[in-house]
Amino acid sequence: MQLAAIDENRGVQLVNLQTGTLTPLTLDFPADQIALSIDGRKLYYTNLFPSDDALVVNDPSLQDTTTRILGTFPYESRQNTVSILEFNLASGVTTTVWQGQAFAVGRMVVAPNNAGVLFSLIPSDREYTLAFIQQDDATTLRFLRPETQLYWLYPASNEAQLIAVASQPVIANAIPPDGATAGE
Repeated sequence: MQLAAIDENRGVQLVNLQTGTLTPLTLDFPADQIALSIDGRKLYYTNLFPSDDALVVNDPSLQDTTTRILGTFPYESRQNTVSILEFNLASGVTTTVWQGQAFAVGRMVVAPNNAGVLFSLIPSDREYTLAFIQQDDATTLRFLRPETQLYWLYPASNEAQLIAVASQPVIANAIPPDGATAGE
């Protein structure tokens, strides 16, 4: 009967789908991503605090390579403190349920039975950027490239469980085992 929406100021409003009434929520922090529990009792939202230690690639001798590989010049790498917070709609109490270092949370959804929260995490590119600056080889860079991670967070735990990593698809020739020919 209701949904949650983020407004232009990163505030959250509940929308009553029957009446169209908007109810602004008073949250402790601005929201980046939101997920409303199926029973409508809890709102989960994310927030990030940028670190002050930006790593900038601005060496003019690396401009062409930086633009080609990283897409822009100068390039800035940030490591953020990312939090998932639970807001109890009845009591108005906010609890931090998970916190880590990353670039951001991508998407978040509450399980239909409220058994936990599924979220994607976009890791920081800090290690990748450091290796790029040190001009490490292409193989090292490939393995350090940040890839989106999928996590499961149980309600009673503040430790998220990694369940999948999204990476580029690997395309390989189908090689039959033990020297057998295709079609056998």
